[in-house]
Amino acid sequence: MAAQHGTVGRLIRVYAGDVGGTLEEVAGCQEKSFTFGTEPIDVTADEDDGWRRLLDTPAMQQVDLSISGILRSDKIKRWVFDRDVIKDFEFRNTKDGSKVAGTFVIASYEEGATYNDKVTFSLSLQSDGPVSYTPGP
Repeated sequence: MAAQHGTVGRLIRVYAGDVGGTLEEVAGCQEKSFTFGTEPIDVTADEDDGWRRLLDTPAMQQVDLSISGILRSDKIKRWVFDRDVIKDFEFRNTKDGSKVAGTFVIASYEEGATYNDKVTFSLSLQSDGPVSYTPGP
């Protein structure tokens, strides 16, 4: 059997707060996904014989995140309704100590029906500036 790589989702904790402020755990997340993207620069010229050539440095980099789970407080909802949607977020892996951190815009927020008397939610985040990855110790 091939070796499995990756992280058990429950080991990732989501923290958020005002930009430059203190972060606190904001939600009981059940599903999380990261999309790291770049926008290449096409530098194809006539002498490339019809083959596309891309600059080795992308024009733009971005990280998009999708989170869903159980709300622990109404903090995220208040941010959305107050239009206070640019926040620092940090995603901590409790097993290996690694972190993904940066400033993100809350692009969309959705609340759903209750699950065991808890409100479910889904949240889409888009990076606003650099995002860092710090490996664990």
